[in-house]
Amino acid sequence: MERPDMCSHDVYELMTDCWKEEPRSRPSFFQLIEKLEVMMQRDAPYLDLNKHNEDHPYYNVPPEASGD
Repeated sequence: MERPDMCSHDVYELMTDCWKEEPRSRPSFFQLIEKLEVMMQRDAPYLDLNKHNEDHPYYNVPPEASGD
């Protein structure tokens, strides 16, 4: 999945780390907590809801394509 417009680069990097194919390459829950705490303490937005754009295709996935 490409980075959503409203998602910071740091959050997207963390997301892609969690999606790694090899489970041992993914961050542990402890590492996730540490990284999220650091992000939340910065004076920079980690999520900018003003940049939400529902015109992007990743917001408009047909139900049959979702795998449910």
